[in-house]
Amino acid sequence: MFAIGGIGGGSDVEAYDFHAAKWNQMPSLPSRRYDLGAATLNGKVYAIGGEDGRGNILETVDVFDPFAQNWASAPNMKYKREYFGVGVSDGKIYVIGGWSGSQRLNSVEMFDGERWTDIGQGMNKKRWGVAAGVLNGNIYAVGGYDGKVLKTVEKMNPATGVWGSVASMNTATHAHCVAVLDGKLYAIGGYDGGVLKSVEIYDPDLDRWTFVADLNNPREYAGAGTGIKSMSLVVGLVVLSIPPTSTIHKPGYGRSCRQKCLQAMLSHYFECFSNK
Repeated sequence: MFAIGGIGGGSDVEAYDFHAAKWNQMPSLPSRRYDLGAATLNGKVYAIGGEDGRGNILETVDVFDPFAQNWASAPNMKYKREYFGVGVSDGKIYVIGGWSGSQRLNSVEMFDGERWTDIGQGMNKKRWGVAAGVLNGNIYAVGGYDGKVLKTVEKMNPATGVWGSVASMNTATHAHCVAVLDGKLYAIGGYDGGVLKSVEIYDPDLDRWTFVADLNNPREYAGAGTGIKSMSLVVGLVVLSIPPTSTIHKPGYGRSCRQKCLQAMLSHYFECFSNK
């Protein structure tokens, strides 16, 4: 599991070894970035967009090769964005919504390993602070902010690029995270005027959101990653699980103390959820 960038470290990258139960320092990003998105594709780790700490919104992308243990530049996105959602479907990375530095975005870009392409007409709503998840091949844009905090959810079929509405969450939220576990979509924490500890689960067969057990602590701008039968949550970081069959879909803002998070991973800064 990778923790990438953030205000506390900027270019720092660490990997958590679940067998050894410790964090290991990895090669740093070539450039500082936070409010970024991250994804795995073809065995490599992509750090996408975000902000550089000097007020510049980024369209740049860095890619890490775990075997060569180095970072390199990947093709830039077409648009600068931060606070966006990320999903991987059918060997392609999708970036969704976000903030350009001057406006909220509804646009969607797809990366196939070589180039970025605009997809469809974009979401029905402009959303920043949106979280994304991939479920049954469809990409879900969950919550976000368009001038008000949203509880609405949209779903896109990547084959058509067309977005449609599905059931809304019970609670409006943005700056939250989303993870997929056992064919269900989890919306975790976030902000609705106050920091949330609620967790909702979406069943695509029933088209319904249901509350499950709360987090132990309210969290915003967190990252979530899924393992084989459990889900981990780390506050304040972009968290990326490897191999690519594990997914995370929320850029981390890094607002909370990064070092505390790393040093106290077994306390309330690091939470694990199991549906068993």
